Amino acid sequence: MRGGTDHCETAPTWTRPTNGAKLCCTVRRLLAAGADAGLLGLGGRTVLIAAAESGDADAVEAVLSTTKSGHMDAVDWTGATALHKAYEAGSAGANQLLLMSGGWPAGLR
Repeated sequence: MRGGTDHCETAPTWTRPTNGAKLCCTVRRLLAAGADAGLLGLGGRTVLIAAAESGDADAVEAVLSTTKSGHMDAVDWTGATALHKAYEAGSAGANQLLLMSGGWPAGLR
């Protein structure tokens, strides 16, 4: 909800994310319904890693606002963190959010 507006309020109840569009709405609704952001999905990805991989800074912010900082250091099966994925996606906004929340490239701590 960067910028003070929440476009999810006007989005349909279920919006299939396409190229990251409305991903933040889907993420927010799933987490609000009690989804566990720490569960691993395909390729060992957490919700935070998947959001970062999409490059959607709003989705990253939605996950960060509802999860514990312990998920920040999670790695997928390739050893990549959410910070790696946001960088690969070219999302400066997602990178900034992750760094401000304590994200750090794996192996540099």
